Amino acid sequence: MKKISLILACFNDELSIKESTKRIINILDITKYEYELIFIDDASEDNSSKIISNVQNHHHSKNILSIFHTENIGRGGTVKEGILKAKGDIVGFVDIDLEVSENYLPAFIRAIDLGADVAIGSRSYKFQITGPHRYLGSVIYPILVRRLLLLPFKDTEAGYKFFNRKKILPIVKKTEDNGWFWDTEIIARAFFANLKIVEIPILFQRRPEKKSTVKFMRDSWRQLQRLLVFKESFKE
Repeated sequence: MKKISLILACFNDELSIKESTKRIINILDITKYEYELIFIDDASEDNSSKIISNVQNHHHSKNILSIFHTENIGRGGTVKEGILKAKGDIVGFVDIDLEVSENYLPAFIRAIDLGADVAIGSRSYKFQITGPHRYLGSVIYPILVRRLLLLPFKDTEAGYKFFNRKKILPIVKKTEDNGWFWDTEIIARAFFANLKIVEIPILFQRRPEKKSTVKFMRDSWRQLQRLLVFKESFKE
């Protein structure tokens, strides 16, 4: 029986951790797979680390691993660390706020089990996107990724990705970005390595009580810079 490793990267997520963990476990428990949860707290400034410890103690489970950073390294670096430490045959990560439902987990796991090397979420939205930051993130950036890197995917940025761990490990070790661009980088490198990548439609529903950790001007500029640098590095 194949084992699943699910990475849950956390940064100032105290409002989500307890309830999201319960929902994730409820879904994974009804599948046929063994699994491990890997919590990595990226030096949160709230009570996230304490809540993660409480969750682990509450479940008294050997299949929950907790890692606590003393310095913030970024979401990409955190997920990369989780993949390298994972023991499962299938490894994935989801955003702990579950703005994309845990109910999609079986579909992603099954896609890898049936032969895909990578399964990525392709988001649709339940609400109307307003404001320049939403437009840039959900429309303009994916267009730039497709045109500059010639990737055939609608959405490389969704925080819902699963991998055949054996196939993705050599590629993960080559990734250089530790921030938000890591999502684009891992999918681009996987595509250039001829891995089989499937897209799964997912519904994104914003949690109004959640405070985003994305800084629009700073992070958007960094994304564009990294995209251009990455494109140059793959020029023939």
